[in-house]
Amino acid sequence: MILFLLIFTSLLQAQPVKVDAGSDTDVNYYGGDKLVIPVIGDNTVRWSATGFYYEFGCWDVPYVVKLTFIEPTVKAIGQRVFTVRINDQIVLDRLDLFASAGFGQFKSWTFIPHCSNDLLTIRFLTQVRNSILSSLEITPLFQIFGIHKPGGELSRGMTGDMK
Repeated sequence: MILFLLIFTSLLQAQPVKVDAGSDTDVNYYGGDKLVIPVIGDNTVRWSATGFYYEFGCWDVPYVVKLTFIEPTVKAIGQRVFTVRINDQIVLDRLDLFASAGFGQFKSWTFIPHCSNDLLTIRFLTQVRNSILSSLEITPLFQIFGIHKPGGELSRGMTGDMK
């Protein structure tokens, strides 16, 4: 019973993770480069012709993952196409941002993956041109329903560029 209470208390203390991709606060990424988009309010993105990924420590519970994208450079369908996988499950297959949102427009998708092996891995796999991400948010599902105690950290693990 005491072990259950310790685990449950630590889960309640988890803070949602919010990452502004490509900014100075961008964490837990491996690969990709920063791009500043001056014509769209100095927003930043992470992008790569070969793909990139993020990894976050997590507990064995479902999470709400919100991915936000913006198309900063291409102005025609089919000029940027990539796939997004969360924990090896395809969640966006052959995403074409221009076809989905248009040039310079933000578009978000939300998913509810279950954490596996203490890691939540989000991979961006390039098919045409570059994979790209504007921001991501990760929140334990139970916090969406108002069960939350301030304090603690959700994000654990290494940060920095892929070697």
